[in-house]
Amino acid sequence: MEAAFNLSFSDDGTYTITDVDSASVVAKRTYDQLVGVQYGDITVRFDQAPEAGDEFLIAPAAANSGNNGSIAALASLQQEKLLVGGNTFAGGYIKILNDVGTKSFAATIANDALEVVYQQAVETRDAKVGVSLDQEAASLIRFQQAFQAAAQVIQTSSKLFDTILSASN
Repeated sequence: MEAAFNLSFSDDGTYTITDVDSASVVAKRTYDQLVGVQYGDITVRFDQAPEAGDEFLIAPAAANSGNNGSIAALASLQQEKLLVGGNTFAGGYIKILNDVGTKSFAATIANDALEVVYQQAVETRDAKVGVSLDQEAASLIRFQQAFQAAAQVIQTSSKLFDTILSASN
């Protein structure tokens, strides 16, 4: 069969086959998912049942269009073990995903561990450098008492000096 035809599906579960060249309806049948569409020596099957309003153009391949040898060779690469370690493309992809996932997880754990070490270092530094308010208050009271004692010494010295000056007159 060399003629192109059009498949049109209607809402009552039937399909119409129309010859493209003459625009004449060739057949009208009920669609069966198991059988598909059969016209001449052509059988068309769908993964999902077509819905009402779906239309498909079935036409012969253009002259010199070739065969499916290239795509078949490309599809056969799926099973070939071409990657390092004797992996197929799918196996290599899964290995790469596993490696990336493992390294990502290890990096997350290392980051968490380093965060704990950092926090411990900050706490240790703060403990060494930190200021105790009780110690500072005690030191402040001592310095205040020392200042008051020095002020009394100066005051006493001033009175003594004034007494010596007044006695010499």
